[in-house]
Amino acid sequence: MRFLIALSLLLVSSLLCSAQVLADSPLTSADFSLAYTDSDWVVRAAEVGLDEKLMEALADPAVGQDERAAIVNALGWSVAGRDNAAAFVGHTARAHEVRVEALTLETLTDQELFATGYLLAMDDTKALVAKCGAPALDELGALGLLEAAAGRNPNSFSVALVLSLVRAQAAMRRDWCEVYRTVFTVIDGFSGARDLRKDGIAIVAETLQLYQGECAHPRPVQGP
Repeated sequence: MRFLIALSLLLVSSLLCSAQVLADSPLTSADFSLAYTDSDWVVRAAEVGLDEKLMEALADPAVGQDERAAIVNALGWSVAGRDNAAAFVGHTARAHEVRVEALTLETLTDQELFATGYLLAMDDTKALVAKCGAPALDELGALGLLEAAAGRNPNSFSVALVLSLVRAQAAMRRDWCEVYRTVFTVIDGFSGARDLRKDGIAIVAETLQLYQGECAHPRPVQGP
């Protein structure tokens, strides 16, 4: 009887640990949008979700990249897959008066590129394989789009930080020390002006600090 009780407790503990690992990851736990609760767009994202007005804001050059990142962050994430990126790409295609299938990297503005990449990452945080319906963009995926966005916006700390979070997410199944180093390389080493609010940076730093111990005492990480 004691053995069965102990076994049950072990199974429950294992399930809880698995859920904790799934929930506590760079993309799912770094809620830096909490530093932007005075933004009507961020509040709308958290309360209403992605609608036509928010898609217009995501594409609006007057909205800073930091607030754009906070909007997507506030929209939340999914491990099962959802279609926020596809909806935004559809909106983008209509704005450019082309078919979704005709959209390319060159078609997108800097704002649309960054938003699409981050939305794709948040649509499927577990595998990072969400699709948006535009073959040229889907071929690059979330990571490729954000790398392109960082190339276009070399002086944007917000873009660099989001890219580091997606890279860290991809490293979750390989090396948790790499998760820590990937993000803190940007937090500690970015040379340009910081266009993300200090409180937002602090939230990301606190979240990723949890992985620092893995650099001194690494543990085997289960692969895909």
